[in-house]
Amino acid sequence: MKIFFALIFSIIFFASRSSAQEIENPVRWGLGVGLASASGAAFHIPVIYDNFRIEPEISFRSTSSSSNSSDGSTQETISTSASSTSQSVSIASGFYFLFSIDNSFLCYCGPRIGVTYTVTTSDDSTNQTFSDTSEIPQLTISHSKQRTTTLTAGISFGAEYFISKHVSIGGELLLTYSHTGTPVVEESQTSIPSNSNLFTASPSRTANSTYGEGTAAFLRFYF
Repeated sequence: MKIFFALIFSIIFFASRSSAQEIENPVRWGLGVGLASASGAAFHIPVIYDNFRIEPEISFRSTSSSSNSSDGSTQETISTSASSTSQSVSIASGFYFLFSIDNSFLCYCGPRIGVTYTVTTSDDSTNQTFSDTSEIPQLTISHSKQRTTTLTAGISFGAEYFISKHVSIGGELLLTYSHTGTPVVEESQTSIPSNSNLFTASPSRTANSTYGEGTAAFLRFYF
């Protein structure tokens, strides 16, 4: 998030120092940051030629969680812990037709396609101990990793307002169709002291498709 705000301030700083007189170029390109309701922050490279814009983007996302618990009686105690991490990278591009309302305001619409690769890992452990020291404690450790690839296609409707010749702010509505392929799942489980080890690598879940909608806000800087 610090990088996100640092880039925003950098864009505003360089725009304020830009010369008022520029040589017109039929092709304009720039850098931008977007904040989407579904995917979080993304970095954009808008390229405008006449009334058409191509806008590649890339975004990264990472989430994690963990929990611990303990339960027992006078004979035994069972302690459990669980943690999971999900990391994804998305690459997409929009192909937009531009409609100028006036010199400072324009609207656009067009298709947008993208792909997202996600890796989710989970680690769980259960430790069973006994008050009777003659009984051997039992420890079970489970690990799983899931890889998924999601293809997205949709249509975007947006508006953009130019604060200056080089800086604009905007908003967008996106209608999407997403297809997630069959996940590849790897699982392992180890029990101590029996030292049994089970490992599987199989797609234990099926593919799925969804329809959705989302919104996004943008800040763009054009050179």
